[in-house]
Amino acid sequence: MLRLTGRRLVALTLFASACTHEVAPTAPSTTPGPAPETIPFFVPPVPAPPNASLSIERLSILVGVGAGVPGFWYEPRFELRETGGTSGATLQNIFVRHPDGGGDNTGPGCWRDVIRVPPGGMLDTFLTDEGSAWLGYCAPVSGGSTETPQLAVVVTFTDDAGRSGRVEATARGSR
Repeated sequence: MLRLTGRRLVALTLFASACTHEVAPTAPSTTPGPAPETIPFFVPPVPAPPNASLSIERLSILVGVGAGVPGFWYEPRFELRETGGTSGATLQNIFVRHPDGGGDNTGPGCWRDVIRVPPGGMLDTFLTDEGSAWLGYCAPVSGGSTETPQLAVVVTFTDDAGRSGRVEATARGSR
């Protein structure tokens, strides 16, 4: 049996009282606390539009058979005109796009020289037989199974300051 006397009894009584003491709930504070921490986020800058402005003009699609291609081959013919007048445009890629989104690319890795439209100028390299012969197998071409394809030509370019742009036009081919 445990004997409690004097100070031990008082200490145990205070301890038991503290452990079983109920605390009345307090009313919520109406004073606002610190603002929640905001986490800044990064919004990338919107690139400046190019100074050059190209338009695709006189677009047609030549359609042929043969030349080792099953089905038909398609060769877009077009002019490019720089309409802004303040910057030239250096071609980076030409994509011949089919209605299903597929298609064929050609670009500077295949071309003999840099292809550029001067400010306010016109380029007919992709329009003429002479230009097609100069480009050879690097001319923008594609192939498919229809004799009357609906194709888009998408030209990407950079202006003289290095800013990127693109232009697109659509035409139906025929034999």
